[in-house]
Amino acid sequence: MGEYAREFKELMLQVSDVTKKEALLAFQNGLKPWVRQEVEQRGVQKLSEAMTIIESVVKLGLGKDKLESSKSEKKGVCEMDHKEDMVDGNKNGDNGGNGKPQVRKKKPKKKRDKLKCFLCDGPHMLKKCPKKSLLKEKSV
Repeated sequence: MGEYAREFKELMLQVSDVTKKEALLAFQNGLKPWVRQEVEQRGVQKLSEAMTIIESVVKLGLGKDKLESSKSEKKGVCEMDHKEDMVDGNKNGDNGGNGKPQVRKKKPKKKRDKLKCFLCDGPHMLKKCPKKSLLKEKSV
């Protein structure tokens, strides 16, 4: 289970005058926005259910650093600096083993050379070449 969930459980053992609903809301408020959204979408009503969801997120291979309290860092998941994920030159760092490629900026396409006929080097394609008929006659 995530570090945040463990710490929250320990705190709940120390505090006795908190209702179950208050505990669930406090737990959700400490989650990263994307994890909180997952918990809310599932309509969780109990703290134990929320922690089960967190556990499944961890099992899916997401790092524990993403499950820590969102109060310390206001960046969203997509805005984070992922330089630490790159272990070697081919960017096979900590992707949780899911094998999905990282989203990268597209490189601008190279400008194409002007159209050039394969047969006569003219400014047209082979299928529109006026000398194409000569090629057909020679092959017969």
